Amino acid sequence: MNESGAPTPGSLRPPTPGSLRRPTSPVTTPAAPEASTSTEAPSDSMRFGRVEADGTVVLLAPDGEVVVGQWAAGDPAEGLAFYARRYDDLVVEVDLVERRLGDQRATAEQADAVLARVREALAARAFVGDVAALEARCDRLAADIEAAKAAARARKAEQRETALAARRALAEEAESLGDSTSWKATTERYAAIVEEWKALPRADRNAEQELWQRISTARTGFDKRRRQHFAE
Repeated sequence: MNESGAPTPGSLRPPTPGSLRRPTSPVTTPAAPEASTSTEAPSDSMRFGRVEADGTVVLLAPDGEVVVGQWAAGDPAEGLAFYARRYDDLVVEVDLVERRLGDQRATAEQADAVLARVREALAARAFVGDVAALEARCDRLAADIEAAKAAARARKAEQRETALAARRALAEEAESLGDSTSWKATTERYAAIVEEWKALPRADRNAEQELWQRISTARTGFDKRRRQHFAE
């Protein structure tokens, strides 16, 4: 505090760089940062904005100049860097989700959530950076997400077909064992067929029910013959 009771820049709490929360109003006034010895290189995003003499931070957007905040904490260049880091954080989010989507460490749905968040921040205009470039990145990411969704649908369809073919093979085997007289071995094989069936991923419900009925009928017929054999 100075003698008049007004807070000095050094007494204020430092801002939190990289915050992506949408401000409650179009103009924000970050708190003053404490002295720093950081040698971080200036962000290239700073060239897409400027700070007026009164501390007003302006974004040079494709649709015109937009006031994104107010900087009254010291060096105007620091204010410009603060808002540029917000933009850089958005770029990092897009970079990260692109890589994770590419190597399937992220699902299309997870990437969709990140894309929605970045586009919301783009619309809020609370940063300084290349709006057109980030919008283009978002469009490419959206196309990648749609491609990933299509690939996932294709994989699921292939898995269903593979599972259905395996179930069909089990049904045919079960029917082929119906006339067996190797009572012990066949009984064990029928039990194994049931376990193999349970381990397969789900496919078409109606087709599965039909195939299961074939297995059940063959097994029931074999069990009946086995009981009659030992009864005799």
